[in-house]
Parts: sequence; structure tokens; C-alpha cells
Amino acid sequence: MPRFERWNGIVATYALRECLLVAFGGVLLAGCGGGQPAVAPVSGVVRLNGKPLASGQVTFWPNSGRSAAGFITADGSFRLTTFRDGDGAPVGENRVTITEATAAASGPPDVDRDQPNRAAERSPIPAKYASPESSGLTFEVKRGQNTAEFDLSAK
Repeated sequence: MPRFERWNGIVATYALRECLLVAFGGVLLAGCGGGQPAVAPVSGVVRLNGKPLASGQVTFWPNSGRSAAGFITADGSFRLTTFRDGDGAPVGENRVTITEATAAASGPPDVDRDQPNRAAERSPIPAKYASPESSGLTFEVKRGQNTAEFDLSAK
């Protein structure tokens, strides 16, 4: 009988080792997912010369990764989307652009990232707000609900 006890001990040791390897491998694979960056809900209002801007598009540009955008409604309010409708913007510091949103736009922000929205040429919104480099607008998105207010001046 001692021979069978030794056999059972060896089998148990190998079985335990294999289970630990499988479990450790599963943890490694779960940690290596190319998941989406953290986003948080962002809504707000845009005013031009003290009055709600009736239409347009707000775009948040993070330092890296995908931008977030939302259309401005008749009361000047907006809600941002990055991956799913209304999910918000990437957590962290974002540069902000505000442009007129029309069918003449040059394309989605991620397509023409280096070119301002062409509709800005005819917009009541000053052209400086169409580029992340010249708008002077920034917003830090924090975890949880965020509210952003932008007061633009046409002067």
C-alpha cells in the first residue's frame, strides 16, 4: 500500500501545480486586455456673448487616445460621447474645441484631427475656437459626473 500512497501524493502535487498554472495564466490574460480608457460623463452649456449657442459641436481632445464629441442643442446644452452614446470623455486634462456643426463639416474629429472643421469659416463662432491649439479652452474630466460651462466671446 505505501506505493499507492506515494502515487496519490505525486498525482496530487502535479494536479495542484497544473491548477495554479492555469489560474495564474488566466489572471495574466485578464490583465493584458486592450480595454478602453476610463471615461466619465460630461455635459454642459456653451454661451456666445452671454447667450446660449443654439447649435454646434463640442469636442474634447485628450493628450492621447480617442476624442469625445457632442452636439450643442437649441438651449446651448451638450452631452459628450467617446465610445457609446453619452458615456462621456476620457478622464484627465482635455483641450476643447467648439465649432459649427453642419453638413459642410470636413469630417468627424478623429478623421481630420489636424484640420479645423471647415464649417468654422462661416460660423458665428470665432475661428480660434475651432483648433485645440488656439481655442485656449481646457477642461479636466474627473471620475463621476462632470459639468462644463464655456463662455465664448466673438469680440
